[in-house]
Amino acid sequence: MSKEAFAKAQEIKKANPELFRSQEEHSLARKITDSNLYDWNATARFLLTQLAVLAMRNEEASYPDAESPFADEKTGWCWMSQKKLALKIGKSLSTVEKLIERFVNDGVILERTWKDDNNTPHAEYFVVEKMLDAHQRPSQRYDQERPARYEDGSRKGTAASQRRNSRGKFTKKTAVQEEDDE
Repeated sequence: MSKEAFAKAQEIKKANPELFRSQEEHSLARKITDSNLYDWNATARFLLTQLAVLAMRNEEASYPDAESPFADEKTGWCWMSQKKLALKIGKSLSTVEKLIERFVNDGVILERTWKDDNNTPHAEYFVVEKMLDAHQRPSQRYDQERPARYEDGSRKGTAASQRRNSRGKFTKKTAVQEEDDE
């Protein structure tokens, strides 16, 4: 940025300080990305963000055709099926099932289930904003300290100690080689 452009930006900032104030309240999706929840797990973050984005925003919004016992309290709840969620995020159904179970166990989402007249199970999900607020990073700078990606010792390689053939493929040790190692 040139000095002239910087000076002009400073003038605008002084004349209109309200334009440069950060918003006090951020959306759930923004709080998810600004939190330290599920660092190093993009799939978990994306699914959690989708649950927040796909939640019902008002009482007038359309609801599934099935008569839910929770129809009176639908604001903030995402009622998309796990199959459709898997399709939306491009992952398998089993991945979505595991992540939703993890979110529930971690207290990040609430889950309510019910069955319709055909005995078809349904589930709805509510992202707990207080959990997101409790896990906000103090700073959004890239050099912000983050938890380690892997547990200590979990990335200990065994490949270096294994034998390879001339093409780089791993080979099984013969009885003679095992005796040599001892």
